[in-house]
Amino acid sequence: MSSDEKPPEFTDVAKPAILPTANKITPPSEQIAGRTAQWDKFLGEVNDSYINTLRTYAPKNEYTIDINGETKTYLRKKIRAKAYVELEKLRAKFLKAQSNNEDPEKASELQLEIYAKCFESYLGGSLEEFNNADFEEAKKILDACNFRTQHGFSQ
Repeated sequence: MSSDEKPPEFTDVAKPAILPTANKITPPSEQIAGRTAQWDKFLGEVNDSYINTLRTYAPKNEYTIDINGETKTYLRKKIRAKAYVELEKLRAKFLKAQSNNEDPEKASELQLEIYAKCFESYLGGSLEEFNNADFEEAKKILDACNFRTQHGFSQ
């Protein structure tokens, strides 16, 4: 090679591989069959509504929940670090089970276990009370208690 000649470029020696189109990344909006702008708008409204629920419940310290047809009052307790770590470990297992989608039943059981432990930690309730509680109401309360722990909430 003379001093005037340039050495060959890397791409002249080793040509880049052509990527197959089968591995094209599809945006989530195209992955879900039937997903429309109306559906996205509806999900946004549901999210906004749940944010308002958290705003209502998070500052409270007293909650009433229907347990087997009887209204029972619970006072919010501060969660201890050990209990919070246990909850976070359960959440990690739940997210793993949910994302793998291999065992949806296991994911459902873990999610219920998380709420049962939250019920015990935040409200001092028993597993029996949790199992007999109005779950829709209990879930809102427990989500708000957890939100308050994670993010704080001025009263």
